[in-house]
Amino acid sequence: MGASPLAAAFDGPRVGIETDADLRSGLTSLYGVDDRFGGATVGPLAAAHLSRIQRLIDTGSYPETIGRQLRLISGETAEHVGWLAFDSGDHARARRYWTQARDYATELRDDSLAVLVLASLSLLELREERPRDGLDHARRAPSLAAPWAPPPLMSILASAARLYKQDRASRPARDWTLFHGPSELAAAQADLFTAAGHRKAAVAWLRRSLERQEVT
Repeated sequence: MGASPLAAAFDGPRVGIETDADLRSGLTSLYGVDDRFGGATVGPLAAAHLSRIQRLIDTGSYPETIGRQLRLISGETAEHVGWLAFDSGDHARARRYWTQARDYATELRDDSLAVLVLASLSLLELREERPRDGLDHARRAPSLAAPWAPPPLMSILASAARLYKQDRASRPARDWTLFHGPSELAAAQADLFTAAGHRKAAVAWLRRSLERQEVT
């Protein structure tokens, strides 16, 4: 994942707050390009942006605080590159980049990035018909989100389709729980993808939410 700041070449490019802000702005721009033109266009741009960040990590000169931010942006960019690969049907490439992003999340102990990557990997496992692995990732995400996620989000993350589909006749639902159905779960998934910048996926989940709305 690149050399540590202490091992970075002293004669390499100096990396400071301005560079860090520029890299993050570049990642934000990639989300916008994806929304407008799709993954086929933005995929190579995102991969090039990731390569630039990794070169700075390997060859740049910077303090530890900047080094941490570089690795975090690299992890977030790798997650996005993985999503673009997944969106284009290249699951092997998606797994490679998501694994890279997960490694950064583990190294930095950044639970927000970890939850995002786990959600992505869970989707990948389901697409590749490995539901047990997908469930493991889905169970791991709420435990990492617990310290900072608001209670309503934790309630939705903790929900499982298997539990929802069970016959609940023996335990009638209270009136205040009636909102918590397939439509709400799909809308919550859309919120997560929106927060992560994956707006195309968010739109797909919003459509599912609308389809599952009760007639009334």
